[in-house]
Amino acid sequence: MTYLSDFIDEALPSGILADIREHVGDCLSCKDLYDTLQAAEGFYSAGQGREVPEQYRQSLQKRMEELVSDAREG
Repeated sequence: MTYLSDFIDEALPSGILADIREHVGDCLSCKDLYDTLQAAEGFYSAGQGREVPEQYRQSLQKRMEELVSDAREG
């Protein structure tokens, strides 16, 4: 999903935001990716200034890559 980061930041024109909200509501792969990115953003925001454990970082990166791959195939 090309605009997902900007969508999360609500940094898009309102028409595009509405279209993406509708798509994310209908597409399970994109919903999973959105939820994962939201959780990661919350995790990183809450831990500002703290080191992220390498095992968690690798696990999160792998999951996000899987979700992106699934969204592209779906």
